[in-house]
Amino acid sequence: MRHGIRCHDVDTIYMPINQPNLHWYLAVVNLKDWSIHIIDSLFTARKKQERIDLVQPMAEMLPHALQDVGFFESRPELVEYKQRTFRIVYEKKYPQQDGSDCGMFMIKFIEFLMTKDLQIRDCVQAKMDRFRYNSCVQLFTHGCRKRAKIYQSDDE
Repeated sequence: MRHGIRCHDVDTIYMPINQPNLHWYLAVVNLKDWSIHIIDSLFTARKKQERIDLVQPMAEMLPHALQDVGFFESRPELVEYKQRTFRIVYEKKYPQQDGSDCGMFMIKFIEFLMTKDLQIRDCVQAKMDRFRYNSCVQLFTHGCRKRAKIYQSDDE
């Protein structure tokens, strides 16, 4: 996996969203169809609008930020979107939690969407403890390897 890729060279951006001291969910920015997909492991009709309202400023600001970094000069096929707010889509097809594992669900959703190594049907509440343990081991191992200078790339 490559790191440090310019926004000009990607079609999808994964943005973790945190409602302070309350909840984590995911915003997936699709630059090809100018949309932001909200993926939430704790869907309730009452909270849906609250999540959309938190993402709305991003949907309005992001086109300006992309213009400031020269995105549209590098992606002329998207220049028609230059002055448009991103369309927000609230996804309902992802697994749901029943407790306080929203951060772990969000991480697993990103992993699924980026790598397809995880079957989304396997992302269930019953497996969250195991996923959390595996994530801790992976982070610790990564830190040890980085400290030992095993990696060859500055991106690591």
